[in-house]
Parts: sequence; structure tokens; C-alpha cells
Amino acid sequence: PNNGHLSVFCELMGVTYQDMSHWLCHKKLKTATETYIKPIPKLQAINARDALAKHIYAKLFNWIVDHVNKALHSTVKQHSFIG
Repeated sequence: PNNGHLSVFCELMGVTYQDMSHWLCHKKLKTATETYIKPIPKLQAINARDALAKHIYAKLFNWIVDHVNKALHSTVKQHSFIG
């Protein structure tokens, strides 16, 4: 509760603190007739948090690389070569 890092993360991602803190520590199980919400063990929650962080980092890195490549792209033929 009242985790400052999680508050900043939620603000940046545009999700509510309550939802994120709940779903980082719980999972939803659906059967044919019912839906259960079950808490997950601490180690599994830590692994899920780390996987989410790695996924966001990978997406952000790819976005940055794409934007840098677009900024460097030129329609003028260049007569220089490095290699």
C-alpha cells in the first residue's frame, strides 16, 4: 500500500493505482461456469512484475529506435560510406 514507485508508474501508464496493485498480486481463473480471483504467491507476483517491466522496456526501446531511424532517413542519395 502507498508505494510511491507504483503511483508514478500508474500515472505514466494511465491506469488506476488500485487496479494495478490488485492485478499484480491476483490472477483471474475462468471455468465453464464461474470466474475466480485468486491471490498469487509472492515469488510469482515478483516474476510477473519483472516480466511486465521487461515488456514495457522492450516496447519503449523499439519505439525509440524506430523514431531515431525515421529522423535519420533521408531521400537524398549520400555519397559517403563507412565500413
